[in-house]
Amino acid sequence: MKKTLKLPLFLAAVCLISTGVLAVVNEITAPIIATVELEKKNAGYLDILGLESLANHDIATVATEDALKSKGILQKTTVTEKSSGNVYGIVYDATVGGYAGPMSFQVGFKDGKYAGFNNVSNTETASYGGIIIADLDGLIEGLDATSETSALYAEVKGNYAGKSETWSNITVNALLNAFKLAANDYLASR
Repeated sequence: MKKTLKLPLFLAAVCLISTGVLAVVNEITAPIIATVELEKKNAGYLDILGLESLANHDIATVATEDALKSKGILQKTTVTEKSSGNVYGIVYDATVGGYAGPMSFQVGFKDGKYAGFNNVSNTETASYGGIIIADLDGLIEGLDATSETSALYAEVKGNYAGKSETWSNITVNALLNAFKLAANDYLASR
């Protein structure tokens, strides 16, 4: 009888201690992770728009309208030239669901074209969805913002033929839908 009572109490104590340790670790690492993501986003603005610094540019970030926000396009950052006041480029921050979970990224536009893509964070498997995410910047950079996503989708699918249709459709469709929403908003603001 004593053994049947001691074992559950021991397991309960181990679970409580483990939960406490995990909570402390989360408290320590959560701000660090948030800081790294913020640094990646800030570097993304420069990288996507091909700038070395923002010294000659002003940056203004606003939350997007509810219609865009509900579909994952969270904020819009406009970079203008200080000397002329002309818009240099616009970068959208987005988070959409992929096959393995949420994907946070930035997509930018300049001169009526896609300026680039920056992966901020994702939970995609490196050998499947992660491959697409790693290659997206090179695939979209320079494409006309009015381009249909079907052409890009066909190119992406062609590059990754032989992989599972499920992961690629879910990951690619989520990204391309967000790209199209951002492109439409960008074109409307020009």
